[in-house]
Amino acid sequence: MRPIKYSVALTDDEVPRLKSLLKDKTTNQTIQKRSQILLDADINHGETHQRKEIAKYHRVAPSTMARVIRLFVNNNLDKALTFKRGEDSNHSHQKIDGEAEAKIISWFADLRPRAMRAGHYAY
Repeated sequence: MRPIKYSVALTDDEVPRLKSLLKDKTTNQTIQKRSQILLDADINHGETHQRKEIAKYHRVAPSTMARVIRLFVNNNLDKALTFKRGEDSNHSHQKIDGEAEAKIISWFADLRPRAMRAGHYAY
């Protein structure tokens, strides 16, 4: 059996924070799984399980579990519980303004059949 390269040692402040994330109904499912993985892999509090058992129990790939643990050990709890998103992943800067939306609506209005534009069809 390979030795464990990264050991999760949660502090007394981090455990209640993770448990509160698990109880909160608005917490994303991915963040809940990450929290549960860290709690189960913790060597300081409670029973420690093998990595393969944790991955199988939470239905995640062992590589996913290893990545979450590595993020926690190399960085901190906040880094392990946030999504890694690229700079361009937020498409809010690509939204159109009202003028462009009006042009699109007028283009589609012109594509309708002539009888429909005249109001001869009932909806």
